[in-house]
Amino acid sequence: MAGMRRRCRKCRQPVILPANECLPDVAKATPAEDMHEMLKEAIRAAVSRVSSSKLDAQGVLRKTISSKQLVEYTTLLECSDSTLQSGVDRRRLAILELGRSRDRRAFEMIEPFAADAWKVVRHAVASAAGELNGQPGLRLALRLIGDSDSDVVRESIATLKKLADPIAIRPLLLVGVHAPASKVQTMDAIVQMGSAAVPELLAVLEGRDPLGQIDAVVALGKIGDKRAVASLLMTLDHAEGGFRSRVVETLGMLGDRSALAKIVGCLGDTDETVQLSAVKAVQRIPDRRAVKPLIVILGPHKERRFEAPGCTGARRVGE
Repeated sequence: MAGMRRRCRKCRQPVILPANECLPDVAKATPAEDMHEMLKEAIRAAVSRVSSSKLDAQGVLRKTISSKQLVEYTTLLECSDSTLQSGVDRRRLAILELGRSRDRRAFEMIEPFAADAWKVVRHAVASAAGELNGQPGLRLALRLIGDSDSDVVRESIATLKKLADPIAIRPLLLVGVHAPASKVQTMDAIVQMGSAAVPELLAVLEGRDPLGQIDAVVALGKIGDKRAVASLLMTLDHAEGGFRSRVVETLGMLGDRSALAKIVGCLGDTDETVQLSAVKAVQRIPDRRAVKPLIVILGPHKERRFEAPGCTGARRVGE
């Protein structure tokens, strides 16, 4: 979709659109304040799910710190010069060491510093969350994924990728929408979860909230689980051509023949980006039923950009 060609309305010459103009404008139409509130609400809901889940933090963590060490860590965290750089560095190092200890008491000691005024301290909390693992680590990382500092957000995403819990999927999707610079990282974290991510992605796709849905479609295609086919087919009546195009592209990637009739139908879509995605999808699922629609789309009045993929598609399905 990125770099897609369209004709200029004034001069009718082909032009290449920026990537963000090829996608539905749901995110662009949503005020930043509203988007941030939606992200915060998604984080609260995910943290609530973690707290009520059956994952037992006591079963994951254990006591590894002696009473003497515990006093030392407490002293470092509560040092009187906490606003000075020296105090901040000691606090940061203490948090990292507590995370590496995986002591079950570390979470209660670290948690208050998720709201620390110093971003290096919050960054340390996000990093320690990956070491704590389980319910405590997941709760901390989810809280910090909505941080105001981009470095803290990136570290939180890295921790959520390491923890690989599907509960984090909706917040990860919304972070990708709210902060596009993080989208590659959030997508990678989701895809690395594999098939375990599919139920949560389908829930986003079937929900009423459009934010994050197109990225859910992309993630489903990258994961390659055919359980997504039925839900994807139900979205082909979406009003946005950019969204339908992504869905058709993903159906082609999944390669399920049960979707072929719908993909062939999209060759006659009113949106040319959907038609082009359908041409490419048909190449992935060769079938003689697609030959006639491909011949039609290769007619003399179509843009030349259809010719190469269309010819290839017609040749493959005709074999």
